[in-house]
Amino acid sequence: MIIGKQIYNFFNTRNTINLINIINNKNYNKITKDNIIYSFLQLHDILKLKGYQKYENDIINKSVMLSEYKNELIPLEIKTSINNEISRDILIELYETTKIYNSNFCYLLLINPTTLYNYNTTEDLKYILFKYDREYIKNKYKLK
Repeated sequence: MIIGKQIYNFFNTRNTINLINIINNKNYNKITKDNIIYSFLQLHDILKLKGYQKYENDIINKSVMLSEYKNELIPLEIKTSINNEISRDILIELYETTKIYNSNFCYLLLINPTTLYNYNTTEDLKYILFKYDREYIKNKYKLK
């Protein structure tokens, strides 16, 4: 949880001191410290170019960043994990986020040792950034 909070703070501030726990975490030892920092700086710049910024309100307390596209708020949730799976609970959280922001879809930035390693070696976002359609999640889990 500390790593997740620090990563969210990094994306809001670009201050690499927030990466200290992930840099020193043995689960991420397949990636050099410099490459971890480089990958996060790249991801930060990509999100900023897409207009994503910190968003907080009193209703929810989540690691959500928002961008606006054609008068629609597009949420991006940042999740950290040791596991390399996107659980049912995460998908339901994404669904709830799309409902809160009245969005048709949501992005998930999933940071774990595998996704970060794959992104670092390929610089391909498909390994770390995932798009989920609200209707897909709703139908898959028969949500209201």
